[in-house]
Amino acid sequence: MARWTTLVPAAFACAVASACVAEGSATIDNNSRLAAAVAALDASQRAAASFPLNDANVMYVLDEESVSDSVRGKLALTKATSPEVKSYGAMMLAEHRALRTAGKALAAKLGVQPEAPPRETGTARAKAVLDSLIALPRGPEWDKAFIAAEVASHRAVLEKTGRAATTIHLADVVSLINKATPQLEEHLRLAEAIRTRLAGSP
Repeated sequence: MARWTTLVPAAFACAVASACVAEGSATIDNNSRLAAAVAALDASQRAAASFPLNDANVMYVLDEESVSDSVRGKLALTKATSPEVKSYGAMMLAEHRALRTAGKALAAKLGVQPEAPPRETGTARAKAVLDSLIALPRGPEWDKAFIAAEVASHRAVLEKTGRAATTIHLADVVSLINKATPQLEEHLRLAEAIRTRLAGSP
C-alpha cells in the first residue's frame, strides 16, 4: 500500500509536468505564429502603401481597417487581462464601428464601390493575426500581442491614407480622411504608450 500511495502522487506530478510542458510549447508556438503574422501584416500593408490609391481604394482601406480593429477590439473585451488593454479594445470597437458607418454612408452617397488597392493582402494578413490572437491564451503575452497588432495596423493605414491625399479626387473622400486621421493618430499614440508600459511590466 505504501508503494501505491508513493507512486500515485509521483505519476500525477509527472502527468501535470508533461501537460505543463505541452501547454508551454503550445503557447510559444502561438506566440511565434502571432509575431510572424503581425510582421507579415505590417510588411504587406507597407508594400501596398507604395502604390497610388484612388478614391475607391481609400474607401476600401478605411473600411477594412475599421472591420479588423472592431473585431480585435471585441475580442479584447473577453481576452485582455490588463484593464488598460481592455479599455483600449472597447474604444477600438466603438470608434472603428462609427468610422465604418460614416465611410459606408459616404460611399453610398457618392456611388463609390470600395475596391482593393493593387497587391493588397492586408485582409488575409489581418485574419491571420486575428486567428493567432484567438488561439493565444489569456495573459500578459496576449495583451502585448494585441497592442503590437494595433500599433502595426494603425501605422500602416496612416501611411496609406497619407499617401492617398495627393492622388484622390473627390472632395468628400478628402474630408473623410481629414476627419479620420486625427482619430487614427490618437489610436496609434495610445497603443504605443500602452506597449511601452506593458514592456516594463513583469
